Amino acid sequence: MSNKTILDIGGFIGDSALFFLQNGARKVLIYDPISENILCARHNLKKYPGKYVLNKSFVCDRNGVMEISSSVPSSSMGFGKCASGPYRIRTRCISIEKVLQKEKGIDIAKFDCEGCEYDLIDVPDSLIKGIPYWSLGFHDIKKNKARFDSIVLKFKQCGFAQARSYWQDSNLAIFDFVQQS
Repeated sequence: MSNKTILDIGGFIGDSALFFLQNGARKVLIYDPISENILCARHNLKKYPGKYVLNKSFVCDRNGVMEISSSVPSSSMGFGKCASGPYRIRTRCISIEKVLQKEKGIDIAKFDCEGCEYDLIDVPDSLIKGIPYWSLGFHDIKKNKARFDSIVLKFKQCGFAQARSYWQDSNLAIFDFVQQS
């Protein structure tokens, strides 16, 4: 992670960004749609001024505004496209494609965004190939099995190898992909 620029989609309260910065990241570009999370992230990252950028947006397949939901109140985990429950917020959203076009020089992309990882299927291959390392948190895999399989295949077809996988259970996993030379 030393001297790397990291795109942190689903930044939550800055816990991943803090880990990246403590391990020498040059800069972390954080996207999260929850106001309370942004406030907490700002507090948690205060020792790293100028080394992170907070963006209050939900990253998904479109630009505009959308409603996301969760089974727990805001400032908790679990808001997103795959999440369901009585708690709802309207939030600004920005397309993955627009984020990847806007943010330059990304070395590592981390997606933990409760469903937006499946929207990568529609992102142009050239943008996927522009980032050498991806860490994707897959949620609700049983319901999205075909999309999950398509994303894994897309990364392989774009020249990535699966570097690691961690299955929390049959419905939640983290897959890391590294670009082959």
